[in-house]
Amino acid sequence: MLTRLRRILTGERVAPGSGRGDARIAVAALLIEAAEMDRDFSSIERLAIEDGLKHWFGLSEDETRRLVSSAGVERGDSHDLVRFTRPVKEAYSHEERVALMELIWRIVLADGSVDDYEANLMRRIAGLLYVSDQESGAARKRAAAAAQTEAGLDPGAKLG
Repeated sequence: MLTRLRRILTGERVAPGSGRGDARIAVAALLIEAAEMDRDFSSIERLAIEDGLKHWFGLSEDETRRLVSSAGVERGDSHDLVRFTRPVKEAYSHEERVALMELIWRIVLADGSVDDYEANLMRRIAGLLYVSDQESGAARKRAAAAAQTEAGLDPGAKLG
């Protein structure tokens, strides 16, 4: 379990788990929800979602696109977060859910800002996944630092 978590956080490809098909759709739907929450689903956010899903599940480009498409259809206009957090909560350990919060924060921070709707969404998702505010806050800081490092910026500078 800790090896899987390390691989997720370092970006190594992880073999998909068995029996987690619903959780795959749910994870992708949560990422899409986070990207669309500010009503500006940018290409940067789409690329961040695809990259995150590739690393999280160890998918190919085509598999990732199919997953994003399927999650978009499943998500539709539904804003019922429980529909997507329940399979995640059942399929993943607490540590994996905290790692997922970091991934979702990366999507939220991809455009360089966090609006009130996004912050509210993140609090709701954290609560539904039984991730504490402190754990979610630490995940946000790690996501912001990773985004700055990837952009070649000083990780000590303030982002999001």
